Amino acid sequence: MTPEVMLTFTDNGLSELSLRFHRIIRENVCPKEFRDIKRPVLINNWEGTYFDFDDDKIMDIADSAKEAGCEMLVLDDGWFGARYDDHAGLGDWVVNRDKLKKGMDAIADHVESLGMKFGLWFEPEMVNEDSDLYRAHPDWALTDPGRKPVMARDQLVLDMSRPEVIEYLYESISAVLRRAKISYIKWDFNRSLSNVFSRGLPADRQGEVAHRFVLGSYPAIQLHFRKKC
Repeated sequence: MTPEVMLTFTDNGLSELSLRFHRIIRENVCPKEFRDIKRPVLINNWEGTYFDFDDDKIMDIADSAKEAGCEMLVLDDGWFGARYDDHAGLGDWVVNRDKLKKGMDAIADHVESLGMKFGLWFEPEMVNEDSDLYRAHPDWALTDPGRKPVMARDQLVLDMSRPEVIEYLYESISAVLRRAKISYIKWDFNRSLSNVFSRGLPADRQGEVAHRFVLGSYPAIQLHFRKKC
C-alpha cells in the first residue's frame, strides 16, 4: 500500500506553511459532520483533581460547571483499572468501581440531566507494566528482544500492528461506551514510539511495523468519530 503524500509551498514563512496544511486537512480529511459544528464550552477535571476523585466530586464539578455556563464535562485520566497514579492501570479499560461506586452511567446521566454533554478520556495505544493487560500479554508491547525497553511516563506502547491487540482495544472500549451516555472522547498520545519491534512479525518484516501501527489505529479512530459532540 502506497502512502498518500501532501505537498505545499509558500514564500511567506512557516506560519503560512502550517496554515496551508491545516486548511487541506480540514477541507479534505476531517469528516464534514464534525468539521463545521460549533465546539462546546467544556470543563476537564484533570487540573482540579488529578487522580483523586470519586463520583460525588465529579458530579459537584459538573454542578458548578453548569452554573458557570459550561456545555460539556470531560472526565480525564484515572477512571479505569487500578489507576491511582500514572504508574499503573493503563490498558485496563474497565471502570474503577472503587472510585466510581455508582458507575460511569450514573455520572453520565447526572451530567446529561444538567443539560450538558459528557466526555471521557482514553489513551488506547499505551500500557503500564503494572496492569492486568501487560501481565497477561507482555508480548503485546513494542519492545526489543533481550533489551530493557525505553520507558516514558512509566508507559510502553502497545503493538497496534497486531490484529489481536486492535480487537482487544475495540471490544473493551466499546463496552464502556455502550454502558453510558458518552458524547465525546478525549484521546491522548503521551509518549513517542520507541523499540519498534513486533513479536507478531518475523525479523525481515520489522520495517513494516510503524506503518502497520498507524493502520491499526483506524478501527479505534472509528470509535472516536462515531461519538458526536
